[in-house]
Amino acid sequence: MSVTLDVGMRSKEDVAPPPAVGSKKANEVDLGKLWRGEKLRDFEWRMRCLGLDASPEANALLRQMIECTETLNGIGDEIVSGERETKWWLDGEYDGEGAEESNDKGTKLFGERRYGEAFDSFTRAIGLWPSRAVYHANRASAALKLGKYEVCVSDCKEALKIDPSNVKVMTRCATGLQKAGRPREAKEYWRDVLDRDEGNAKAKKGYELACVEMRAAETKRRHEIEKSQAGLRTALPLRNVAEDWNDRLYSCMEMLQYEKSLSADLSVIEALIMCRRYADALSRLQALDSSTTEVVYLTAEAQWRSGLVTEAIRTLSQVSSRADKCAALREYLDEIGCLVKKARRSASEEVHLDSIEALQSVERLIDAEACSGLYADILRRKASSLVCRGCNEEASAALDSALRWEPEDQKCLLMRSKVRQKLKDYHGAMADLSILQSINASTPGLFKMMQKIACTILETKDSAYRIKSVKRRTGFDPFGVLGIPGDSDELAIRRAYRQLAAQWHPDKWLQKTEEQQEAASMKFKEIKMAYETLTTEC
Repeated sequence: MSVTLDVGMRSKEDVAPPPAVGSKKANEVDLGKLWRGEKLRDFEWRMRCLGLDASPEANALLRQMIECTETLNGIGDEIVSGERETKWWLDGEYDGEGAEESNDKGTKLFGERRYGEAFDSFTRAIGLWPSRAVYHANRASAALKLGKYEVCVSDCKEALKIDPSNVKVMTRCATGLQKAGRPREAKEYWRDVLDRDEGNAKAKKGYELACVEMRAAETKRRHEIEKSQAGLRTALPLRNVAEDWNDRLYSCMEMLQYEKSLSADLSVIEALIMCRRYADALSRLQALDSSTTEVVYLTAEAQWRSGLVTEAIRTLSQVSSRADKCAALREYLDEIGCLVKKARRSASEEVHLDSIEALQSVERLIDAEACSGLYADILRRKASSLVCRGCNEEASAALDSALRWEPEDQKCLLMRSKVRQKLKDYHGAMADLSILQSINASTPGLFKMMQKIACTILETKDSAYRIKSVKRRTGFDPFGVLGIPGDSDELAIRRAYRQLAAQWHPDKWLQKTEEQQEAASMKFKEIKMAYETLTTEC
């Protein structure tokens, strides 16, 4: 809600209402805006009723309320958009006495070296009174003893926001950062401590240690870059994918929280690729130095496994590398790339049998579990050629296989919906479009396709509705022309057409009068149009 800084008196009706909030979209932030808006309007109205329109004190208080409302609304918007981190204690209830009791209990437990229980007591104290720096500082001490270094650092930073000059908390924060493997940040905090207390022996020692750790980290980083440039990491498997890659990914992600290194990043990316999360892998690779052999190799791996074979070949050709795995991958992809090009060329020339054979050769070269994106793309192209040859059942089976590996492949979902319509599986076609809508509601023409299938489903259930619907779309009644009911299938339509065409073909009326010949010709055209309309509809 936007709140103006005009503090002149307004009638209750003139005060702009807060934005309407639908029941499905209401959240705590929206409800907070509504509540603050109501309170602000109520305050203005009471000022007017009490005759305080011209009171400087009342107007100053109103201005302060408006500014605070604006600030709180802005904080809420930032939380919703993700620009501001939501603090875990925000939902707590203020209780100063309870907070002091919890803090005292935590202090006693800490003195007894019962750090876990002390941590819980300090946590309760913060929830009851979060603006007290000492509670955050105390919990940081317990977290440091428990080895929760990131929690320690976070609590120290909160304490320093409230009490920026607390040297003891700065020292604790620097220690936590150093334990967490963040010497560069630790060095800054040790520097702040020494600026305030030059003789602090612990800070001097910590500062020197942070400098040593920074030099060691830089040496390790350079070594990792050299190793990455040489491409010495083990190549990813092309077949027989191990079943433990999900466990490896979890372990690598955990490791990355404590070890910010190129090696840890590369391990996570390798696991993402083998878990078939190609988009996530490519996103992480963009943040790394694209000139190193390992990054180039993993980029190509993520690309071709997701179906971008040509792009992967181009990536490998951009950097000259002597790494065996890059050369081996390039050789493997060249063979696949040639077959894919052949399949595309054959399909464009409408030689679909050659296209299918080329794509089947690619299927034999790859392992679906190792490259599900490419596998789904190959099956989709194969299904397209099968449809052109009238093999709709085989095309549907190919797309089923593709979607088992890539359930959210939008092109496969759209194609299977069309194939299912050809097979008269309208409910299945609608299900595919519903899934596509949940993935990408802005797919061009999606609503019209769903609308058309819905009408077709209704027509198959109600013959009278089908006759009326076709008549509305075409402007005439093709069922009436052919003399068949609305639930007639393709065979019945063809049989009726042949009978009527044999009866009204112009060649049968050559011995009749000119008027009869013209009437027969018109009737034959009408019969033909009705047949073409219904076969197109079917």
